[in-house]
Amino acid sequence: MCLLFETIQINNGEIKRLDYHQKRVGLSSASSLYSYIKEQVSTPINGIYKLRITYNSEQILHHTITPYTPLTITSLQIVEGNNIEYSRKYEDRTHLEALRDKRLNCDDILIVKNKLITECSYANILFYDGSEWITPLYPLLHGTQRAYLLDKGIIKSADIKVKDIAHFSKFMLINAMLEFNEKRAINYLFDSSKNTISVK
Repeated sequence: MCLLFETIQINNGEIKRLDYHQKRVGLSSASSLYSYIKEQVSTPINGIYKLRITYNSEQILHHTITPYTPLTITSLQIVEGNNIEYSRKYEDRTHLEALRDKRLNCDDILIVKNKLITECSYANILFYDGSEWITPLYPLLHGTQRAYLLDKGIIKSADIKVKDIAHFSKFMLINAMLEFNEKRAINYLFDSSKNTISVK
């Protein structure tokens, strides 16, 4: 039976964007995050924590809560993954990790599928064109933070090809734990000969 998981942010006792997580869980399972969290989760009051809930098509199996420390990502290796499929948050990330192993000296990868930019190994990506933040129209996984930002009109989506990366000036990684904050934006240089993006 396929195992899936949700990563949910707890920020000073507040569970962030639970509606968006429940909507995604509902695509694969009849499980209720609302009921499970109310009955089974003891929510920390102070600090930022990662709530990871593992489930299958029938039920929620277990959860963990850990303090959250963000990774430092300043460089991305562009890799091709035309056969990759990660439309759900599968526990089995074997194919993603195989692509990530191709990052050489970079901190993470930026996956290209069918000639279009999708996302990194663990986060959706935004690019800044000088006036607007743009996210790839077809990510591998439609993240909850991405969905929230699109609904609020804070970002827009569009097809982004590798050659288009040279026309943007900044990138930002977002996921359930990494919220939109322009202070996190990274000014970058695009090296087309090495297919890398690195801090400027």
